[in-house]
Amino acid sequence: MKILIVTAYFPPQNSIASLRPYSWAKYWSRWGHDVTVLTTLKLPHPSNSPMPYTGFRVLEVPVPGVSAIRSALRKLDGRESSLPVGGDLAPLQSSSLPSSNPLRRLTTTLRLRYGIFASCRMPDHHDLWALRSLLAVSAQKWDVIISTGGPYSTHLVGYILKRRGNTGRWGVDWRDLWTDNHIYPGLPLVRMVERYAEHKFHQHADVITTISEPLAAKLRLKAGNKVKVIYNGFDPEDYENLPVARIFPEDGVFRIVYTGTLYPGKRDPTPLLRAIKILDEQGKISPRQLQVVMAGANADVSDMAQREGVSAYVHYAGFVPRQDALRMQRDADALLFLEFEAPGVEGILTGKLFEYLFVQTPIIAVGISKDSAAGQIIENSGRGRAYGKDIQKLADELLQMLKTGARSQREQPGELHLDIRQFSRAAQAERLLALVSSA
Repeated sequence: MKILIVTAYFPPQNSIASLRPYSWAKYWSRWGHDVTVLTTLKLPHPSNSPMPYTGFRVLEVPVPGVSAIRSALRKLDGRESSLPVGGDLAPLQSSSLPSSNPLRRLTTTLRLRYGIFASCRMPDHHDLWALRSLLAVSAQKWDVIISTGGPYSTHLVGYILKRRGNTGRWGVDWRDLWTDNHIYPGLPLVRMVERYAEHKFHQHADVITTISEPLAAKLRLKAGNKVKVIYNGFDPEDYENLPVARIFPEDGVFRIVYTGTLYPGKRDPTPLLRAIKILDEQGKISPRQLQVVMAGANADVSDMAQREGVSAYVHYAGFVPRQDALRMQRDADALLFLEFEAPGVEGILTGKLFEYLFVQTPIIAVGISKDSAAGQIIENSGRGRAYGKDIQKLADELLQMLKTGARSQREQPGELHLDIRQFSRAAQAERLLALVSSA
Protein backbone atom coordinates (compact mmCIF):
# COMPACT_ATOMS: atom_id res chain seq x y z
CA MET A 1 0.00 0.00 0.00
CA LYS A 2 0.98 3.60 -0.57
CA ILE A 3 0.79 5.42 2.78
CA LEU A 4 1.17 9.08 3.79
CA ILE A 5 1.83 10.02 7.42
CA VAL A 6 1.17 13.68 8.27
CA THR A 7 2.87 14.83 11.47
CA ALA A 8 4.51 17.97 12.80
CA TYR A 9 6.71 15.93 15.13
CA PHE A 10 9.32 13.54 13.75
CA PRO A 11 12.98 12.66 14.40
CA PRO A 12 15.53 14.10 14.77
CA GLN A 13 13.22 16.23 16.92
CA ASN A 14 13.85 15.05 20.48
CA SER A 15 10.25 14.68 21.58
CA ILE A 16 8.18 11.74 22.74
CA ALA A 17 5.59 12.89 20.16
CA SER A 18 8.09 12.12 17.38
CA LEU A 19 8.32 8.44 18.25
CA ARG A 20 4.69 7.50 17.60
CA PRO A 21 4.67 8.35 13.85
CA TYR A 22 8.29 7.24 13.49
CA SER A 23 7.41 3.73 14.64
CA TRP A 24 4.61 3.55 12.08
CA ALA A 25 6.92 4.63 9.26
CA LYS A 26 9.64 2.22 10.36
CA TYR A 27 7.48 -0.87 10.70
CA TRP A 28 5.10 -0.27 7.79
CA SER A 29 7.99 0.27 5.38
CA ARG A 30 9.74 -2.79 6.83
CA TRP A 31 6.60 -4.80 6.04
CA GLY A 32 6.78 -3.79 2.38
CA HIS A 33 4.59 -0.69 2.17
CA ASP A 34 5.47 2.51 0.30
CA VAL A 35 5.60 5.12 3.09
CA THR A 36 6.06 8.90 2.91
CA VAL A 37 6.19 11.17 5.97
CA LEU A 38 5.07 14.79 5.57
CA THR A 39 6.46 16.93 8.39
CA THR A 40 7.91 20.33 9.28
CA LEU A 41 11.46 21.39 8.49
CA LYS A 42 13.73 20.20 11.30
CA LEU A 43 16.30 22.68 12.60
CA PRO A 44 19.78 21.74 13.81
CA HIS A 45 19.68 21.64 17.60
CA PRO A 46 22.04 20.20 20.25
CA SER A 47 19.25 18.06 21.69
CA ASN A 48 18.35 16.44 18.36
CA SER A 49 18.30 12.65 18.33
CA PRO A 50 18.76 11.43 14.74
CA MET A 51 17.13 8.12 13.83
CA PRO A 52 17.54 6.21 10.55
CA TYR A 53 15.14 6.95 7.69
CA THR A 54 15.49 3.44 6.31
CA GLY A 55 12.89 2.33 3.79
CA PHE A 56 10.68 5.42 3.79
CA ARG A 57 10.74 8.99 2.50
CA VAL A 58 10.57 12.14 4.63
CA LEU A 59 9.24 15.31 3.04
CA GLU A 60 10.00 18.41 5.14
CA VAL A 61 8.04 21.61 4.54
CA PRO A 62 9.05 24.86 6.32
CA VAL A 63 6.48 26.77 8.34
CA PRO A 64 5.83 30.00 6.41
CA GLY A 65 6.92 33.20 8.06
CA VAL A 66 8.87 31.66 10.91
CA SER A 67 12.25 33.02 9.83
CA ALA A 68 10.81 36.54 9.71
CA ILE A 69 9.29 36.17 13.16
CA ARG A 70 12.56 34.85 14.58
CA SER A 71 14.45 37.80 13.11
CA ALA A 72 11.89 40.31 14.39
CA LEU A 73 12.10 38.91 17.91
CA ARG A 74 15.85 39.30 17.90
CA LYS A 75 15.66 42.85 16.61
CA LEU A 76 13.32 43.77 19.45
CA ASP A 77 16.19 42.87 21.74
CA GLY A 78 18.66 44.92 19.70
CA ARG A 79 20.30 41.85 18.24
CA GLU A 80 20.29 40.23 14.82
CA SER A 81 19.24 36.62 14.69
CA SER A 82 22.09 34.16 14.37
CA LEU A 83 19.72 31.19 14.33
CA PRO A 84 19.18 29.13 11.19
CA VAL A 85 15.99 29.49 9.21
CA GLY A 86 13.58 26.70 10.01
CA GLY A 87 10.16 25.47 10.93
CA ASP A 88 9.44 26.25 14.56
CA LEU A 89 8.88 29.20 16.84
CA ALA A 90 11.50 28.36 19.44
CA PRO A 91 12.22 32.03 20.25
CA LEU A 92 8.67 32.42 21.51
CA GLN A 93 9.54 29.88 24.19
CA SER A 94 13.23 30.58 24.54
CA SER A 95 14.97 31.99 27.56
CA SER A 96 17.21 33.82 25.06
CA LEU A 97 14.55 36.51 25.11
CA PRO A 98 14.69 38.48 28.36
CA SER A 99 11.62 38.34 30.58
CA SER A 100 11.27 42.11 30.17
CA ASN A 101 10.52 41.70 26.47
CA PRO A 102 6.81 42.61 26.12
CA LEU A 103 6.27 40.28 23.16
CA ARG A 104 7.73 37.38 25.09
CA ARG A 105 5.54 38.16 28.11
CA LEU A 106 2.42 38.32 25.96
CA THR A 107 3.09 35.15 23.96
CA THR A 108 4.12 33.23 27.06
CA THR A 109 0.92 34.24 28.86
CA LEU A 110 -1.29 33.27 25.92
CA ARG A 111 0.52 29.98 25.40
CA LEU A 112 0.42 28.92 29.04
CA ARG A 113 -3.14 30.07 29.71
CA TYR A 114 -4.91 29.17 26.48
CA GLY A 115 -2.58 26.90 24.48
CA ILE A 116 -2.47 29.03 21.33
CA PHE A 117 0.72 28.92 19.25
CA ALA A 118 1.63 25.83 21.29
CA SER A 119 0.50 23.12 18.83
CA CYS A 120 -2.69 22.71 20.87
CA ARG A 121 -5.35 25.34 20.24
CA MET A 122 -6.37 27.72 17.49
CA PRO A 123 -4.66 29.79 16.17
CA ASP A 124 -1.37 28.00 15.74
CA HIS A 125 1.69 28.63 13.59
CA HIS A 126 1.20 25.24 11.90
CA ASP A 127 -2.02 26.46 10.25
CA LEU A 128 -0.09 28.08 7.40
CA TRP A 129 2.20 25.05 7.27
CA ALA A 130 -0.77 22.79 6.60
CA LEU A 131 -1.89 24.87 3.63
CA ARG A 132 1.63 25.01 2.23
CA SER A 133 2.07 21.26 2.74
CA LEU A 134 -0.94 20.52 0.55
CA LEU A 135 0.96 21.91 -2.42
CA ALA A 136 3.68 19.32 -1.87
CA VAL A 137 1.42 16.25 -1.93
CA SER A 138 -1.89 17.16 -3.59
CA ALA A 139 -0.84 15.81 -6.99
CA GLN A 140 -0.45 12.26 -5.64
CA LYS A 141 -2.85 9.46 -4.71
CA TRP A 142 -2.58 7.45 -1.49
CA ASP A 143 -4.19 4.22 -0.37
CA VAL A 144 -4.02 5.35 3.27
CA ILE A 145 -3.39 8.68 4.98
CA ILE A 146 -2.76 8.92 8.71
CA SER A 147 -2.63 12.38 10.28
CA THR A 148 -1.57 12.65 13.91
CA GLY A 149 -2.10 15.66 16.14
CA GLY A 150 -1.45 17.94 17.81
CA PRO A 151 -1.17 20.20 16.21
CA TYR A 152 -4.73 19.89 14.91
CA SER A 153 -3.47 21.41 11.64
CA THR A 154 -2.15 18.03 10.48
CA HIS A 155 -5.76 16.85 10.21
CA LEU A 156 -6.58 19.75 7.91
CA VAL A 157 -4.16 18.22 5.42
CA GLY A 158 -5.80 14.82 5.71
CA TYR A 159 -9.29 16.29 5.54
CA ILE A 160 -8.69 18.23 2.33
CA LEU A 161 -6.91 15.29 0.66
CA LYS A 162 -9.76 12.96 1.60
CA ARG A 163 -12.41 15.39 0.28
CA ARG A 164 -10.48 15.81 -2.97
CA GLY A 165 -10.29 12.06 -3.52
CA ASN A 166 -6.52 11.75 -2.99
CA THR A 167 -7.02 8.79 -0.65
CA GLY A 168 -9.49 6.00 -0.06
CA ARG A 169 -8.80 5.69 3.68
CA TRP A 170 -8.03 8.39 6.24
CA GLY A 171 -7.18 7.88 9.90
CA VAL A 172 -7.32 10.75 12.42
CA ASP A 173 -5.00 10.18 15.39
CA TRP A 174 -5.21 12.26 18.57
CA ARG A 175 -2.25 12.02 20.95
CA ASP A 176 -4.09 14.58 23.10
CA LEU A 177 -7.68 15.72 22.90
CA TRP A 178 -8.25 18.97 21.04
CA THR A 179 -11.48 20.68 22.08
CA ASP A 180 -11.53 18.76 25.36
CA ASN A 181 -7.85 19.33 26.14
CA HIS A 182 -7.27 18.93 29.88
CA ILE A 183 -4.51 21.55 30.09
CA TYR A 184 -5.32 24.25 27.54
CA PRO A 185 -8.91 25.60 27.30
CA GLY A 186 -8.40 27.65 24.14
CA LEU A 187 -9.70 31.14 23.42
CA PRO A 188 -13.39 31.58 24.34
CA LEU A 189 -14.49 33.08 21.02
CA VAL A 190 -12.57 30.53 18.97
CA ARG A 191 -13.84 27.33 20.63
CA MET A 192 -16.93 27.21 18.42
CA VAL A 193 -14.74 27.21 15.32
CA GLU A 194 -12.57 24.46 16.82
CA ARG A 195 -15.61 22.29 17.60
CA TYR A 196 -16.93 22.72 14.08
CA ALA A 197 -13.59 21.77 12.51
CA GLU A 198 -13.24 18.78 14.83
CA HIS A 199 -16.72 17.59 13.84
CA LYS A 200 -15.86 17.82 10.14
CA PHE A 201 -12.62 15.90 10.66
CA HIS A 202 -14.43 13.13 12.52
CA GLN A 203 -17.27 13.03 10.03
CA HIS A 204 -14.97 12.28 7.09
CA ALA A 205 -12.40 10.11 8.86
CA ASP A 206 -12.63 6.35 8.40
CA VAL A 207 -10.93 5.63 11.72
CA ILE A 208 -10.25 7.84 14.75
CA THR A 209 -7.59 6.76 17.21
CA THR A 210 -6.29 7.99 20.54
CA ILE A 211 -3.89 6.81 23.24
CA SER A 212 -6.16 5.31 25.92
CA GLU A 213 -9.60 3.91 26.56
CA PRO A 214 -10.80 6.83 28.76
CA LEU A 215 -9.91 9.32 26.01
CA ALA A 216 -11.53 7.04 23.43
CA ALA A 217 -14.71 7.01 25.50
CA LYS A 218 -14.82 10.82 25.38
CA LEU A 219 -14.35 10.84 21.62
CA ARG A 220 -17.03 8.16 21.10
CA LEU A 221 -19.58 10.55 22.54
CA LYS A 222 -18.91 12.71 19.49
CA ALA A 223 -17.85 10.26 16.79
CA GLY A 224 -19.28 6.85 17.70
CA ASN A 225 -17.68 3.45 17.30
CA LYS A 226 -15.11 4.49 14.68
CA VAL A 227 -12.93 5.57 17.66
CA LYS A 228 -10.24 3.02 18.60
CA VAL A 229 -7.24 2.88 20.95
CA ILE A 230 -3.63 2.83 19.73
CA TYR A 231 -1.25 3.01 22.68
CA ASN A 232 2.00 4.96 22.55
CA GLY A 233 4.04 1.91 23.49
CA PHE A 234 7.76 1.16 23.61
CA ASP A 235 10.26 -0.07 21.05
CA PRO A 236 12.82 -2.67 22.25
CA GLU A 237 15.06 -1.74 19.32
CA ASP A 238 15.68 1.67 20.93
CA TYR A 239 17.73 -0.05 23.62
CA GLU A 240 19.80 -2.43 21.51
CA ASN A 241 22.70 -0.05 20.82
CA LEU A 242 22.84 1.79 24.14
CA PRO A 243 26.29 1.85 25.77
CA VAL A 244 26.55 -0.95 28.31
CA ALA A 245 28.37 1.23 30.84
CA ARG A 246 26.24 2.76 33.57
CA ILE A 247 25.47 6.44 33.10
CA PHE A 248 25.59 7.04 36.86
CA PRO A 249 28.66 6.48 39.05
CA GLU A 250 28.82 3.49 41.39
CA ASP A 251 28.78 5.67 44.50
CA GLY A 252 26.06 4.05 46.58
CA VAL A 253 23.57 6.89 45.98
CA PHE A 254 19.97 5.81 45.47
CA ARG A 255 18.75 7.76 42.41
CA ILE A 256 15.14 8.51 41.56
CA VAL A 257 15.00 9.71 37.95
CA TYR A 258 12.41 11.73 36.05
CA THR A 259 12.71 12.19 32.28
CA GLY A 260 10.15 14.39 30.59
CA THR A 261 8.31 17.69 30.69
CA LEU A 262 6.70 19.40 33.67
CA TYR A 263 3.61 21.59 33.47
CA PRO A 264 3.17 24.23 36.20
CA GLY A 265 0.55 23.14 38.71
CA LYS A 266 -0.06 19.88 36.84
CA ARG A 267 2.81 17.38 36.99
CA ASP A 268 3.91 18.28 40.48
CA PRO A 269 6.75 16.55 42.39
CA THR A 270 5.95 18.45 45.61
CA PRO A 271 4.58 15.39 47.47
CA LEU A 272 7.85 13.54 46.85
CA LEU A 273 9.93 16.54 47.94
CA ARG A 274 7.91 16.88 51.13
CA ALA A 275 8.30 13.17 51.85
CA ILE A 276 12.06 13.63 51.52
CA LYS A 277 11.84 16.62 53.86
CA ILE A 278 10.12 14.50 56.53
CA LEU A 279 12.84 11.84 56.39
CA ASP A 280 15.58 14.48 56.34
CA GLU A 281 14.22 16.24 59.42
CA GLN A 282 14.00 12.90 61.21
CA GLY A 283 17.65 12.27 60.40
CA LYS A 284 16.81 9.06 58.53
CA ILE A 285 18.36 10.05 55.19
CA SER A 286 21.05 12.33 53.78
CA PRO A 287 21.98 13.63 50.30
CA ARG A 288 24.80 11.06 50.28
CA GLN A 289 22.12 8.36 50.21
CA LEU A 290 19.37 9.79 48.00
CA GLN A 291 19.19 12.00 44.89
CA VAL A 292 16.27 13.00 42.70
CA VAL A 293 17.51 13.55 39.12
CA MET A 294 15.27 15.64 36.85
CA ALA A 295 15.92 15.63 33.10
CA GLY A 296 13.89 17.28 30.36
CA ALA A 297 12.36 20.49 29.09
CA ASN A 298 10.92 22.61 31.91
CA ALA A 299 11.90 19.93 34.42
CA ASP A 300 14.06 22.17 36.59
CA VAL A 301 12.50 22.11 40.08
CA SER A 302 15.39 23.87 41.83
CA ASP A 303 13.19 26.71 43.10
CA MET A 304 10.59 24.26 44.34
CA ALA A 305 13.23 22.17 46.08
CA GLN A 306 14.66 25.29 47.72
CA ARG A 307 11.22 26.28 49.04
CA GLU A 308 10.77 22.81 50.51
CA GLY A 309 14.27 22.85 52.01
CA VAL A 310 15.57 19.83 50.08
CA SER A 311 17.83 21.44 47.44
CA ALA A 312 20.71 19.14 48.35
CA TYR A 313 18.62 16.14 47.30
CA VAL A 314 17.70 17.41 43.82
CA HIS A 315 19.80 17.61 40.65
CA TYR A 316 18.65 19.03 37.30
CA ALA A 317 20.40 17.32 34.38
CA GLY A 318 18.94 19.60 31.69
CA PHE A 319 17.40 18.58 28.38
CA VAL A 320 19.43 15.50 27.52
CA PRO A 321 19.71 13.55 24.23
CA ARG A 322 17.25 10.68 23.96
CA GLN A 323 19.98 8.06 24.23
CA ASP A 324 21.07 9.52 27.57
CA ALA A 325 17.46 9.67 28.78
CA LEU A 326 17.03 5.95 28.03
CA ARG A 327 20.26 5.13 29.86
CA MET A 328 19.12 7.17 32.84
CA GLN A 329 15.83 5.26 32.91
CA ARG A 330 17.67 1.95 32.68
CA ASP A 331 20.27 2.73 35.35
CA ALA A 332 18.07 4.51 37.89
CA ASP A 333 17.14 2.85 41.16
CA ALA A 334 13.57 4.11 40.76
CA LEU A 335 11.67 6.18 38.20
CA LEU A 336 9.38 9.08 39.02
CA PHE A 337 6.11 9.25 37.09
CA LEU A 338 4.16 12.50 37.46
CA GLU A 339 0.61 13.22 36.38
CA PHE A 340 -2.42 14.84 37.96
CA GLU A 341 -6.02 13.83 38.44
CA ALA A 342 -8.85 16.02 37.20
CA PRO A 343 -11.79 15.58 34.84
CA GLY A 344 -10.38 14.36 31.53
CA VAL A 345 -6.93 13.49 32.88
CA GLU A 346 -7.62 9.92 33.92
CA GLY A 347 -6.98 8.78 30.34
CA ILE A 348 -3.52 10.28 29.83
CA LEU A 349 -0.98 7.57 28.97
CA THR A 350 2.27 9.23 27.90
CA GLY A 351 4.94 7.51 25.85
CA LYS A 352 7.28 7.88 28.80
CA LEU A 353 5.10 5.52 30.86
CA PHE A 354 5.66 2.65 28.43
CA GLU A 355 9.39 3.28 28.31
CA TYR A 356 9.39 3.12 32.11
CA LEU A 357 7.53 -0.20 31.98
CA PHE A 358 9.95 -1.74 29.49
CA VAL A 359 13.18 -1.06 31.41
CA GLN A 360 11.70 -2.70 34.54
CA THR A 361 13.00 -0.01 36.88
CA PRO A 362 10.50 0.38 39.77
CA ILE A 363 8.06 3.25 39.24
CA ILE A 364 7.00 5.79 41.86
CA ALA A 365 3.80 7.39 40.54
CA VAL A 366 2.89 10.71 42.17
CA GLY A 367 -0.29 12.69 41.62
CA ILE A 368 -2.40 9.75 40.41
CA SER A 369 -4.24 6.95 42.16
CA LYS A 370 -4.33 3.30 41.20
CA ASP A 371 -7.75 3.93 39.65
CA SER A 372 -6.41 6.16 36.86
CA ALA A 373 -5.52 4.65 33.49
CA ALA A 374 -1.78 5.06 34.15
CA GLY A 375 -2.11 3.91 37.76
CA GLN A 376 -3.89 0.73 36.72
CA ILE A 377 -1.18 -0.19 34.22
CA ILE A 378 1.64 0.58 36.67
CA GLU A 379 0.14 -1.47 39.48
CA ASN A 380 -1.25 -4.33 37.36
CA SER A 381 2.10 -4.78 35.61
CA GLY A 382 3.88 -5.18 38.93
CA ARG A 383 6.32 -2.42 37.96
CA GLY A 384 5.45 0.09 40.68
CA ARG A 385 2.84 1.83 42.81
CA ALA A 386 0.62 4.90 42.53
CA TYR A 387 0.77 7.08 45.66
CA GLY A 388 -1.45 9.99 44.71
CA LYS A 389 -0.46 12.85 47.03
CA ASP A 390 0.00 10.74 50.16
CA ILE A 391 3.20 12.26 51.57
CA GLN A 392 3.52 9.92 54.55
CA LYS A 393 3.02 6.86 52.38
CA LEU A 394 5.73 8.13 50.05
CA ALA A 395 8.07 8.74 52.97
CA ASP A 396 7.52 5.21 54.31
CA GLU A 397 8.11 3.69 50.88
CA LEU A 398 11.27 5.73 50.27
CA LEU A 399 12.72 4.59 53.56
CA GLN A 400 11.90 0.97 52.73
CA MET A 401 13.51 1.29 49.29
CA LEU A 402 16.68 2.74 50.79
CA LYS A 403 16.86 -0.13 53.27
CA THR A 404 16.23 -2.96 50.84
CA GLY A 405 17.19 -1.53 47.44
CA ALA A 406 14.42 -0.98 44.87
CA ARG A 407 16.21 -3.09 42.30
CA SER A 408 15.80 -6.15 44.48
CA GLN A 409 12.03 -5.59 44.37
CA ARG A 410 11.72 -5.88 40.60
CA GLU A 411 9.37 -8.65 39.58
CA GLN A 412 10.32 -11.17 36.93
CA PRO A 413 8.26 -11.25 33.72
CA GLY A 414 6.60 -14.50 34.76
CA GLU A 415 5.24 -12.85 37.88
CA LEU A 416 3.57 -9.95 36.11
CA HIS A 417 -0.20 -9.67 36.13
CA LEU A 418 -0.19 -7.64 32.90
CA ASP A 419 1.82 -8.68 29.85
CA ILE A 420 3.45 -5.48 28.62
CA ARG A 421 4.43 -7.03 25.28
CA GLN A 422 1.04 -5.91 23.96
CA PHE A 423 2.31 -2.32 24.25
CA SER A 424 5.22 -2.72 21.83
CA ARG A 425 5.24 -0.13 19.07
CA ALA A 426 5.38 -2.90 16.45
CA ALA A 427 2.17 -4.42 17.81
CA GLN A 428 0.46 -1.02 17.89
CA ALA A 429 1.62 -0.20 14.33
CA GLU A 430 0.20 -3.51 13.10
CA ARG A 431 -3.13 -2.84 14.82
CA LEU A 432 -3.42 0.69 13.40
CA LEU A 433 -2.72 -0.41 9.86
CA ALA A 434 -5.29 -3.19 10.13
CA LEU A 435 -7.92 -0.78 11.47
CA VAL A 436 -7.52 1.87 8.81
CA SER A 437 -7.19 -0.66 5.97
CA SER A 438 -10.40 -2.44 6.84
CA ALA A 439 -12.47 0.66 7.67
